[in-house]
Amino acid sequence: MNDMDLPDDAHQQPDTPPSELPPRVYFFCPGENAFYLSDELPLYAAAGTMPADLVEVTPELFQQYAVDLPPEGKARVAGSDGMPAWGDPPALPDAVIAARNRAQLEAHLAEAAARIAPLQDAADLDMATPAELDTLRAWKVYRVELARVEQQEGYPLRVQWPAPPAVQQ
Repeated sequence: MNDMDLPDDAHQQPDTPPSELPPRVYFFCPGENAFYLSDELPLYAAAGTMPADLVEVTPELFQQYAVDLPPEGKARVAGSDGMPAWGDPPALPDAVIAARNRAQLEAHLAEAAARIAPLQDAADLDMATPAELDTLRAWKVYRVELARVEQQEGYPLRVQWPAPPAVQQ
C-alpha cells in the first residue's frame, strides 16, 4: 500500500493525546514464535492474518524476549507452556549449511588466487626471492588442498578445511 491508497485522515495526528491512549498490550504467538502489539491487531484482523494462538504477556516479558539480547548461544523459542523462553537455536537446514560451505570454499579459493598471482609474476620474471618462492609454493599447496575439499566424504555439509599458509606481515 502506498500513500495514494491511504484514507484522507491517515496522516493526521490522533485526536487523543498519548497520555490518554489505552496502554499498549503485548501478545506472543507460540505458533510463529513472534510478538504482536495490541494497536496492530486490527490490521491483522482486517487482513485475515490474525493468529489464533495469541497469548497476552507482560511488558517485562516482551522486553526480555523481544528487545533484550538473548543469552550467549540461545535463541527465543516457544516453550512447552506456549510462552517465550530461551532455548537452543534451531539447526540450520542442510541447504543453508551447504550454501555457506560452498561460498566459504569460493572465498578461500579467491584469496589463494589473489595471493598466488603476484608471487607467480615474480617467479615468472625471475625476480622472486627464496622466501617468495617458498610462500608461492605454500599457497599453491593450499589451493590444491582447497580444490580437493569437494571430494571429502560428507561435502558440502561437513568440511575439514585445510589450514592457510601463515601470512607474512
